[in-house]
Amino acid sequence: MSDLRTGSTNDDLSQAFIDSAARMSNAASGAFRVIVEGKHRPLHPIVQEEVVRIGDEAIANALLHSKAETIEVSITYHAREFRVHFRDNGVGVPVGVMESGGRQRHFGMAGMRERADKIRSSFHIASRPGGGTEITLIVPAALAYATSTQRRWWFPRRKAHSKV
Repeated sequence: MSDLRTGSTNDDLSQAFIDSAARMSNAASGAFRVIVEGKHRPLHPIVQEEVVRIGDEAIANALLHSKAETIEVSITYHAREFRVHFRDNGVGVPVGVMESGGRQRHFGMAGMRERADKIRSSFHIASRPGGGTEITLIVPAALAYATSTQRRWWFPRRKAHSKV
């Protein structure tokens, strides 16, 4: 995968998605809208970075490939989970591409899934030809939100080895 880290420092996720769409707007035009529900909570830095990268890919696909006229991003800060939902009214993902999990030699869908796995979140893509695409990412609150202790949950736990 290319560009796994870009060093984004913008903790306003809605603005990050708006900026992403604006950067790509010369390639395609359409209505873009971000809806935020719940009280903004800072995300853990790794979660923030992976969510932004997943969003960049989802927005790029909608703007550049789907011929979408409208794209909507919903960001929900909830006590039990953090949720981001992307929806477009484009041509949808071809059935063969959905069944195989992505296009050959392309890392879009596979990359989004890998990023979601990295932050231990649930990730779902729904699409039908001519019916647009919806992508949902759900991160449990205990992992999503930044805390004062900044737990190091993203590293695998090491097993103690003992010599007998």
